[in-house]
Amino acid sequence: MTPATSGRPAQGASAPSAVRTPDGQGYWILVSDGEVFSYGDAAYLEGLPAGVVGGLIPASAIFSTADGSYWIGSADGAVYPFGNAPDDGSMLGTHLNAPIISAVGW
Repeated sequence: MTPATSGRPAQGASAPSAVRTPDGQGYWILVSDGEVFSYGDAAYLEGLPAGVVGGLIPASAIFSTADGSYWIGSADGAVYPFGNAPDDGSMLGTHLNAPIISAVGW
């Protein structure tokens, strides 16, 4: 399958999270620098702009909504909505005892 983005994740890139589409006919892969790669019927709704995450604050989780939108979460507790995903806030600025490493959608 070919991703909906213009390329493929760099060889050796960390891909901390993936999630399937609501109908199970596609999936998104999140790379730690915030890029998202879409496969099957997964709509490409953008990734995080360069410099938002990466290095010591990697993107760590992608989770989907029932309508095929998604959120991206980063290790510092930030949550970024894409498509129709509501902006329900984040844990950015909250003291965390450890980095966020996963998340769950609908």
